[in-house]
Amino acid sequence: YPYKSLKIVVLSHATSPSLRFGSVTGIRPMKASWNILLCVQAPNEHVQPAFAWLKAYVQTLIYQTLIYLNRYGKEKKMSTAIVTGASRGIGKACAIELAKAGYDVVVNYVSNEAAAQEVVKEIEGLGRKALAIQADTSDLKAVQAMFRTAGKEFDSIDVLVNNAGVVDDKYLLMLPEDSLERSLNINIKGYFHCAQNAALKMMRKKKGCIVNVSSVSSVVAIPGQSVYSATKGAVNAMTATLAKELAQYGIRVNAVAPGFIATDMIDQIPEDQKAEHLNAVPLGRFGEAEEVGKLVCALCSDDMAYVTGQTIIMDGGLSL
Repeated sequence: YPYKSLKIVVLSHATSPSLRFGSVTGIRPMKASWNILLCVQAPNEHVQPAFAWLKAYVQTLIYQTLIYLNRYGKEKKMSTAIVTGASRGIGKACAIELAKAGYDVVVNYVSNEAAAQEVVKEIEGLGRKALAIQADTSDLKAVQAMFRTAGKEFDSIDVLVNNAGVVDDKYLLMLPEDSLERSLNINIKGYFHCAQNAALKMMRKKKGCIVNVSSVSSVVAIPGQSVYSATKGAVNAMTATLAKELAQYGIRVNAVAPGFIATDMIDQIPEDQKAEHLNAVPLGRFGEAEEVGKLVCALCSDDMAYVTGQTIIMDGGLSL
């Protein structure tokens, strides 16, 4: 049986040898020998018979419990996901949806620790473990440190959601070098850094899932987004190639390309421009971050075990 430790707390009635059981606190899988604490409180003349009765009762309880666990409760190894840029928007939604699906989550952030800790609290409220780790994904050493920390806290890394990115709209003739370099470093190099480190973890157990957050801008020309479009087009190409490379290790790689999603990024757009974008969407509304999170979560599930190398456009029909 995989269940190596059974903790039992027994509360007795001080004057009754029959011993009333207060609670059995739980069963916890551990790699350890059996540890059983029998607490008996009774008058002196009843201690020995009470202990003998209690021992027999506990042995029966253990036997019945292990039969039940062997039949219905095989130990399920918990899964862990790393979501980059998870302190807000789509990244936060992905982290929450993965937690709802049973994943423990590493909440990556670059600057807003308070927001990341709020996401951690929300995940813990769902009954899952969460850890906020600061790392600039464009910095390889920072990414390596993040994965080392995650590896110490969690048994495995099963899912990577590459989400951290920047949008810095500039027309070609107004494009400064620092803006170009920053977009390329975060939107492309950052994805490669995280994918490399995640793949190394996933290869060991021949299973894993990487989801890259792309954009409808990778397939729709939007003025002022030449750099952003180029980086997201690179993400789509990267997704297909990595899917082919990593399939032999049981690692699936897919991308999600959202359209206009109701996040704080959309809130910063002037109202007239926002109305123009909305009119271009056949479904007549902006998408919700939770909808993207649900799609990402679905791609990580065993229901999608035969899907890899795909970029799934989620834009309300904008690209049609």
